[in-house]
Amino acid sequence: MRLYNLKLNFKNVTKYLYSTKDIWELISDVATLSEDFIREYKDEVNWSRILASQKLSEEFIKEFKDRVDWGLVCTYQKLSESFMREFKDCLNWSSTSTRQKLSKEFLGEFRDKVHWKLISKYQRLSESTIREFQDYLCWHSLCRYQTLSEDFIREFKDRVDWSVISQTHTLSEEFIGEFKDSVDWKYISGYKTLSDEFIEEFKDRIDWYSLLLLNPRKSSEAFVRKYADYIEWNCIDNGRFPEEFVQELKDKRISKNRSFCKEVMDSLIDYIGKHETIPPKRLNAVALRLPTFRH
Repeated sequence: MRLYNLKLNFKNVTKYLYSTKDIWELISDVATLSEDFIREYKDEVNWSRILASQKLSEEFIKEFKDRVDWGLVCTYQKLSESFMREFKDCLNWSSTSTRQKLSKEFLGEFRDKVHWKLISKYQRLSESTIREFQDYLCWHSLCRYQTLSEDFIREFKDRVDWSVISQTHTLSEEFIGEFKDSVDWKYISGYKTLSDEFIEEFKDRIDWYSLLLLNPRKSSEAFVRKYADYIEWNCIDNGRFPEEFVQELKDKRISKNRSFCKEVMDSLIDYIGKHETIPPKRLNAVALRLPTFRH
């Protein structure tokens, strides 16, 4: 009977040729070992490496239940629910919640043992499962890592994390319009593909910085010119547009906003009062560094 299948190369072998222990660690880590071989050399093999790299039967794990590291068992071995039920007092429940596939029935049976925040993140949960355990689950993690339908989000509109939903979920424009007061417009503007009609309808809610920075297709000169009164200068002064075009929009914004002009002048006067005399040719450079121009 062939007890093992070694697939070693010279580099791996020579790396560990310092002691018998090193060789056994190498064998435990990179060789495909039969359970008979592991049983015969149970005192020589590295059990941590065995558990992390070998596929072991539940009967074998049961046989060596007092020797195995149950945290590694729950992390690297595929376990049936009947086996987990039998060894519920041995399980590492954090690893079990993260790495094992758990049914709705199992979650209900061990609701006081599983880690619900990890369940919310790592298990693939149906909407019916979420609905049943809604008071146990972490809704922030659910919204980030689970796929929720618009109908489900609507049903739990008071529990979902709207900022995360806006960032991670594909939402229709109709749905966004319905929940315009709930969604995070920074993420809606930056991460969603929005039609021109939708942008026009919600131009007063759009986060223009996010839209232009993360939606390059909305960066044409015609588009920027159309919404120049909504767009901040730092959205367009980024090398994507000709300098003449940028300056044109800046001049337009200044000429239409007298209070802004006064704010700039007051800031400049205050700056000059705290520093040495500034040559006229440096006034523009100084003004552009003022907080007024950076917001």
